[in-house]
Parts: sequence; structure tokens; C-alpha cells
Amino acid sequence: MLTEEKNEKITKYILEQVEILNKEYENIVSKDQANEIINKFLNSDMEYDTLVNDFNELSKKMVEEYKKNNKNIKVKDYILKKAEELNNKYEGIAPSDKVDNVIASYKDSEKEYDDIIKEIDDKIEKGVKAYKNEKVKNYVLEKAEDLNIKYPGILPSDKANEIIENYKDSEKEYDDIIKEVDNTITKTIEEYIKLDKIKNHTFEKIKLAFKKIMMLTNEKIKLFLAGGTVPYFILNEDSNRMHSDIDTICDMKDISSLRQIFTQKGLYMAELDSLNHSKDKQDYGFEILIDDVPVGIYPFIYENGKIIQRSFDPYTKECKEKVLEVKEITDYVTSYKSKDGKVYNTMSLEYIKLTKDNSKREKDIIDSKKIDETNMIRLDVLNRIEMYKVVDVSNRDYFDKRSEKEKDIAKDIREKNRAIIMQKQQENQNINQNEKGMQKVLVKPNNPNGFANAISLALIVGFFAGILCALMFMFINRV
Repeated sequence: MLTEEKNEKITKYILEQVEILNKEYENIVSKDQANEIINKFLNSDMEYDTLVNDFNELSKKMVEEYKKNNKNIKVKDYILKKAEELNNKYEGIAPSDKVDNVIASYKDSEKEYDDIIKEIDDKIEKGVKAYKNEKVKNYVLEKAEDLNIKYPGILPSDKANEIIENYKDSEKEYDDIIKEVDNTITKTIEEYIKLDKIKNHTFEKIKLAFKKIMMLTNEKIKLFLAGGTVPYFILNEDSNRMHSDIDTICDMKDISSLRQIFTQKGLYMAELDSLNHSKDKQDYGFEILIDDVPVGIYPFIYENGKIIQRSFDPYTKECKEKVLEVKEITDYVTSYKSKDGKVYNTMSLEYIKLTKDNSKREKDIIDSKKIDETNMIRLDVLNRIEMYKVVDVSNRDYFDKRSEKEKDIAKDIREKNRAIIMQKQQENQNINQNEKGMQKVLVKPNNPNGFANAISLALIVGFFAGILCALMFMFINRV
């Protein structure tokens, strides 16, 4: 490129850049300074691109120097930087119009730069506290409103205001405050539900609650009743005791649909769902309330001859998993026709009996006897199933072999159950045979002459008895 052409190009470039700089930074480059810079680059032996790079480096240094020496720019940049940080942390806390007003208030200030910055920081601190106070207040009040609908009186206004006051002007980060508020609310819910759960329910109320659950679900989704209430449903008898809750189980493939159904009906409560508490993010089920009766819904997985049963305690947040071997799925869940003709899908009586007989509680002993009264125990199933083993869900090692001691205990229980049931069946058989024998005695003989023959025989016996009595009388008189 010719020197004259290069001079013209670099001059034009420098003037354009100076104009841009002066718009962004007021009077950063005067006309005299611009001409002086141009003269430095004229008639240079360097290539045009090299000259452009050199000028750009020079302009950067000029901007940096300008910012150092210009208090207005420094204050403006500081405020803009702080506003960006605050908006990233607390959405909408520093809107652009507010920021512009703050910048304008410090333009051409007589105060020293450091004093201005300290004043700005104090205002930011107060603003952040006021913002957090308002946000926390709104959050707590919204939570209280929602909770009081689900749990009447759980968070009265005085208690909500107490929580708000505890965090007023707190130095803690907003997110940390919200976490603490949520923890406080969770504990409050747990205590509320615990107290409510202690109010045990009659068997009649349990039956009504279960009936409502069945009405809410559809035929495609099977929900199986579990626990000690099952034999009473089948026998159509009152348990004559109080019950704290209803336990149900379902196939894992149905748990999401059930969760959706109860959500649509307004019965789902996130705080009672294992998905919001399990450390491994697995589904251990959830709990709902039907007419104040807690109903646990827990999923099981059936694969490779094994049942993996999961459960969740919404009050302790404990997630559990049990594994048992089965020959077929009906060893674990099946259907029974009750005495009043209703059909119930339940956990198998054999498995319920096994768990009841493994317990020493009085109510479990009574429940086990009630299971026997159903006369629906399948001996082959009872003989082959074993007590579950609890799995440590932290390592998810499902299929560890049981200890020999556990196997011996399970074997003893099976043999004992088998002996009891066989004895009961024998007793029932003997009763039936005795009843049939009595019927035979009372039935009229098939021979139509049977009664006549019996009368004749009786008359002959009576005749000889009379003769014998007369002879004895004569003998006594002679003596």
C-alpha cells in the first residue's frame, strides 16, 4: 500500500474511533489530542493492520486512565456493577430507572470518591434487608394461607408473624432463610399430622375411607389392601379395636397414575411424598388423608421371582425396602371374596400371617387367629414363602443371602403354621363327619317294614320280661 493511501486510511480510522470514544466517555480525546495521535501514525513504515492494532491498544490505555481520573465515570461503573450483581442474586431488586436515579444523584458530587462508595454500600445494605424482609414476609404468608386450607389452624397469624419477625433484617442469605422457613414449616406439619394420627380411628371409619379410595381409582389400576385389617374385611367383622391408618400396596407401574389421580382430587400433599425426601431419588410411595385417615400407598416391583417392596414414613422421612422370594405374584397379592360377597384385592393372607406370627404383639396374635378363621390359607403357599429381609437402600444390594439363623426361624414359623392349620382342618373334618353321623341316625330307614319289625321285637322282649318278674315274685313269697 502506498504511504499516502495508508496515511489517509489510518487518519480516517482514528477520527472514527475518537468520535465513538467521546460519545461513550465525554471529552476523553480532545481535537488537539486526536491530531497529535494522527501525526504519530503518519508516514509510518509499519503495515496498516499493525497501525490499527497499535491505536486500539493506545485507546484502551486512554480509557483506563480516563476512568481512573474521572470520578463520575467511576461512580457510574461501580453502581452499574453492583446493580447487575444484585439483580442476579435478587431478581428485580434494582430496576434500571432506580439505578439511573442513583447515578444522577452522585453526578459531579463534591464528596470524595471513597465516601461516595461507602454511602452507596450502606444504601445497598439497607435496600437488600428491606427487599428480603418483604420477600420473606410474602413467602411465609402465602405458605400459611395454603397450609391452613389443607390443615385447618396449623399456622395461625400470630405464629406466622413470629416466623417473619425472627428473620427481620437478617444477615443470612435469602435462600438460606427460605430453607430454614421451609424446615420450620415441615416440622410444624409433621407435628400436626402426628397429633392427628394419634387420634386412632374405628374399623367402621377405616372401611369407609377405603371404600372412598376404591371409588377414586379405576379398574385398570389395582390397589391392594395390606396389614392387619385384611381378615376383618374378608370376614365382614368389626375388629373391635382402633386403627391408626390404612396401608395399601401397588405395582410400581401404577404409582405415578395413582399420584396423578389423588393430585387431581386435591388429596396429594408434596410433604408426604417420598419423591421429595428420598436421598437416592427413588420412588418409595406417598401418603394421603381421607377423612383424616392416613392412607399409605407403597409400590412393589415383581421381577425374577422376587418382590421388592418399598415403603416410606412421611414423619421420619425414612425410606425402606424389603425383598422376598415368591413362586408367582399371587404368593404376595391376590383377591378374596368376603362373607358379604364383596371382592377385595389384598396382600396375600399367607404373607400377612407370616408377618403377624413373626411378631409378639397382642394385636398381631389376634389378627393371625382371625386369618385362620377365614379358612382361606393356601398351605402350599404358606409352606414356601419366607419372611422378608430388609435391604440397606444406601448400597441397594437387593439379593444378599440370608443368614442360617434367619432361615431356621422362617422354617420353624412355616412348620408351626402348617401344623396349626392342618389341625384346624382335621377338627373341621371331624365336626362334619359327626354331623353326618347324627343325620344318619335320624333318617327314616329305607325298608318300609322296619318300624313294624322293631315293634314286634319290643313286644316279645316285654312278654318274657313279664314272665321273669312273676317267677321272681313267687320265689320270694315262698321263702
